[in-house]
Amino acid sequence: MHHQHPSTFITEFTVRTCEDTSLNQNEDNFQPNPVQRPPTQNLYAPFETGDPVGLRRAVLPVFERDPDGRLTGLGTAFHVDGQGGLLTAEHVVDFMREGLKLSNDSPLEIDSKSNKNAVVMLGMGVCLGRVGVPQWAFPFVREVGVELLWPDDPMAEISGKPPRFNALDFARISVEIPRQAYDSDLVPKTLPVQCSGWMPKEGEYVLAFGYPQLKDSDEVPESMKNMLSNDGLHSAFGKISKVHPKGRDSMNPTPCFEVEAHWPGGMSGGPVVNESGNVIGIVSRSLLPDGELPGAGWATCLTLIPEIRE
Repeated sequence: MHHQHPSTFITEFTVRTCEDTSLNQNEDNFQPNPVQRPPTQNLYAPFETGDPVGLRRAVLPVFERDPDGRLTGLGTAFHVDGQGGLLTAEHVVDFMREGLKLSNDSPLEIDSKSNKNAVVMLGMGVCLGRVGVPQWAFPFVREVGVELLWPDDPMAEISGKPPRFNALDFARISVEIPRQAYDSDLVPKTLPVQCSGWMPKEGEYVLAFGYPQLKDSDEVPESMKNMLSNDGLHSAFGKISKVHPKGRDSMNPTPCFEVEAHWPGGMSGGPVVNESGNVIGIVSRSLLPDGELPGAGWATCLTLIPEIRE
């Protein structure tokens, strides 16, 4: 990426998947396409990334699937291990553990036949005609792992009160990549995650990825499935304005950094990268712009959470 003075707005980031880096590490002339904001685009507004064969296979939309197969939008997740392991925001998938015992010891295994399931949508390329997106492109989330904080009142259990756990707003989820994806050479690509060596600084620009088209409780029509299978991935810049090493408050204890940004709800759980193209955060919460006031976003800061390295 070309370097500019820190006070100058950076209009493009170069982001590469781990697979692209490995494949082309010996090619001196390899020039990946940068993610570049359209010159007429509002400063922070989301814009189409336009990379269906690369990042679209690394950053995946997440849906809730009901027993009848209807899908509603939840947010975004991204692939990190090449074997069906992804990261997302905890609040994107928190509905899956309602009424279940919470534990840090092992990931929560999910029964795919239960009433509430989450699925991710693999990148497929163009789907034409009436065939549409095949069902195997929607693998179920099989495990959810979260990091729980000690209850506010450790004496609650003794006194008969149920302890109140707070979960940090990141979750490790896993899906089983179907055989058909390997046959089609459509296995998800992975993004490089940086868990140390970077600290957020006020005035620094970051770039988030996700699916702002997804809205809670809105059923996803077939036309949107076809569009999302091919592309649909959006990017949105943000400028770091504050850092919260111990979280925003007792109800939001996740170490995070705050940005001036326009990150709609469907981007929740999406990766946030620095200028080096490494994932250093996860989209957590946001407030949309209001008139002349810029929007605000909060990103879980991976380098401020030692547990993530494990």
